[in-house]
Amino acid sequence: MVLTEFDVGVDLLTTPVRAIDQINLSQPWQTAEDAVLFLTSVFGVTAEAPAEVPGPSGLVRSQVMRTADSSVRLPLNVAPHILAGAGLPQHVAFVCTDVIALARAAAATGLPFLQVPDNYYDYLSGRFGFDDALVAELAD
Repeated sequence: MVLTEFDVGVDLLTTPVRAIDQINLSQPWQTAEDAVLFLTSVFGVTAEAPAEVPGPSGLVRSQVMRTADSSVRLPLNVAPHILAGAGLPQHVAFVCTDVIALARAAAATGLPFLQVPDNYYDYLSGRFGFDDALVAELAD
C-alpha cells in the first residue's frame, strides 16, 4: 500500500479544527491594487469594499476577496507605514469547535502566544456581552 501525504493526517474526530476560514495575505501598498486585479482576473473572486481595521502596529487597510459561494476568503492587508514584506504577518485562520481546548493543547506543547493587551478583553466584554468568567478564561 502506498501512502499519500493525506493518508497520515490527524483524524478529524480527535481535533476541534474543522476547516480553513481564511488565508490572510499581506501586501505592500505599491502592489495592492495589482493583487486585486490579478485575483479577480485569474481566480474569479470578487473584491469587497476595503475597510480599515486595527492591527498590532496601527490601522491596516483590509480588502476581502471571496468566491461566489464564500468558500474561499482571501483578506489582502496593507499597512502603508510598513515596507513590503516587513512586519505585517500573513496567517491562516481556522474554523474550530472548541477554541479554548485548542489553545490549552497548543500551550501545553510550548507554542508561544501573541501578547494581547487587557483592553482587548474589555472590548470583547462590551461588544459581545460575554460574562466575566468567560472573559477571564479567554484571557488566560
